[in-house]
Amino acid sequence: MEPKFKHDCTRCKFLGHGTYLGTPVDWYVCQGRIRTVIARYGNDGKEYSSAGIGECVKPTMVEMAALAQGLDLQEDEKDRLLKQLLLRYKDSLCRHDYDNLFDEDNKRIGTSDWLSTKEV
Repeated sequence: MEPKFKHDCTRCKFLGHGTYLGTPVDWYVCQGRIRTVIARYGNDGKEYSSAGIGECVKPTMVEMAALAQGLDLQEDEKDRLLKQLLLRYKDSLCRHDYDNLFDEDNKRIGTSDWLSTKEV
């Protein structure tokens, strides 16, 4: 399978064809400090949408479209995305509901600290 649109970044890996917001795209992942998903919809340099995977508290439309079309995540990306989703949920709770999430004795069932504000 070959890309439909020209993309000249040497760090990007072509994943295949799909759609984004009803438009045919070529999907890419760019390797960097944070992997970036790219939906290229034209040959012009600016004709693409992109997002760092798991970087925003609310997943972007391009992330959601890529995930819906089968983007494989690495383990650290799954952790980062889950943490962002949980932090967003946490922020939507009233104080009473938030307090009810935690056991008074700080009992733990695992080592994860998903609702912490510490950086991952």
